[in-house]
Amino acid sequence: GWNPDGLRVELESPDKNGELWYSIPFGVIQHTNKDLSYVAMHRFAALQTNKGGMAFLPCSGVQGIRAIPSEGKLGLRLGASAEGELDAKPGRINKDGTLDTEYNRHSTGALFSGHYQHNFAIHLYEGDWRDANLSERGRQLQEPPIIKEVNLSIKNSNSRRAIDSLLKIEPRSVDIAGFRVLQGQREVVIYETHGQPANACLQLNGKQYKTKLQPWGISVLQIKE
Repeated sequence: GWNPDGLRVELESPDKNGELWYSIPFGVIQHTNKDLSYVAMHRFAALQTNKGGMAFLPCSGVQGIRAIPSEGKLGLRLGASAEGELDAKPGRINKDGTLDTEYNRHSTGALFSGHYQHNFAIHLYEGDWRDANLSERGRQLQEPPIIKEVNLSIKNSNSRRAIDSLLKIEPRSVDIAGFRVLQGQREVVIYETHGQPANACLQLNGKQYKTKLQPWGISVLQIKE
């Protein structure tokens, strides 16, 4: 049978008439449609209400969302149902009144075989999604921080704290998109994730690199040797 919704985990808020927000690469979308919607999130999808919200944060990559903001519903799509999916919506009738079986036949749609595996987190929060740092939390789940233990020499034992970060970016609304080398120049690409102006500061190997970011802005910092 044809089941476009398939398997899903669904959260429902007691506060109806919410707003759907979800992240995409280098930005966050405020979904204007309050009725049934299907979207793909990058690092989080949140149903925001006046008092707070609830969010899905995928740990294993981009994931589909089924939401009805006007009913306070936020669902995480997990794949085809036990009945499977069809390549197109069934029900096309031939001119002679018979059902077009070729149109309804399953060929490439997913079939549930008991082997789905999804890793995700559910986050309930008060206030605004920005205050919950959903972009940062989502990145940390998809790209966990790397912890490396090093042995310091005696003469340099006081140069660093016992626990420190070789790379740090502030404020929390600013994220690192990546590193690159252009014509021998090392660069770090950063961007703003809350839709607000930010005074960004990158600390790398004891040096600071500062710049101002516009809402959703992107900036390139040139790294000195």
